[in-house]
Amino acid sequence: MMPLLRRSAAALLALVCACLLSSCLEGYEEDMVIYSNLSGRAIVKVRLPDSVVSQFDSVQAEFSRQKIEERFASLSGVSLKNYSLSEGRHPEATFEIAFTSLEKLSAAAAANPPAQMLVGEFVVKKDEEGRTVVERNLGKGTATMELPSDKFAQFKIHFQSPVELSNTDSGFKDGSHNDVRYRWSLSDIDRKRPSMINKLVKPFPWVYIVGGAVALLILGRILWPVFMKKKVKMPAASAPAKPPAGPASAQAPVENKTPQRPGPPRRPGPQR
Repeated sequence: MMPLLRRSAAALLALVCACLLSSCLEGYEEDMVIYSNLSGRAIVKVRLPDSVVSQFDSVQAEFSRQKIEERFASLSGVSLKNYSLSEGRHPEATFEIAFTSLEKLSAAAAANPPAQMLVGEFVVKKDEEGRTVVERNLGKGTATMELPSDKFAQFKIHFQSPVELSNTDSGFKDGSHNDVRYRWSLSDIDRKRPSMINKLVKPFPWVYIVGGAVALLILGRILWPVFMKKKVKMPAASAPAKPPAGPASAQAPVENKTPQRPGPPRRPGPQR
């Protein structure tokens, strides 16, 4: 969250230059990711009107990479990862930024009132249940021109943790991906000063239980074949030892004690 805020602040500094070079903006898009420690990253796109095409040289000077990098270098906790500026009609400046905290982003935006109109003010606090509440209030600061009612600012925020909407003006939430989206006309941001209030929800304990069970199942599937391959080799049973052979004379004959059956009686006959 913090890195994203810092980068967004830098992008808004460039936006201030665009406001000074043209009568109004054509559009503003922001795609932000906020991590569980409230640091983050963002991609910010600023569309400029056709009127800047006639003075593209001066616009290019203000939106050159060197100028943009110098602005980001002066910010604390916000860094520029990538930057580009398209040519032709409705030129678009794209900033890829990172921030270390939402507080740093708010501080950078507060130092530039025109930029603070769209970046807004971030307030991080705890509610009565101990949950982290991220509140973002737009329309802060001072606009340098009248913002048009037919041009829009779109915000998409992805939270790494589950999130709940609370007293917010958003009309869209994708609960399965922890995404919230907002869309207002530029004039409504100036007049109505809308807010975004999101509560971070701690995952339920069963999430960790299921995750641990799945990890054990995977580990078992990996280790089971290894155990199956390791067969325990039992020692072969030894035959009974034979008595040592000695001389034949030393071996006493074994007496057959089996009783003998008597033969048939002899018949008496003449004696020779």
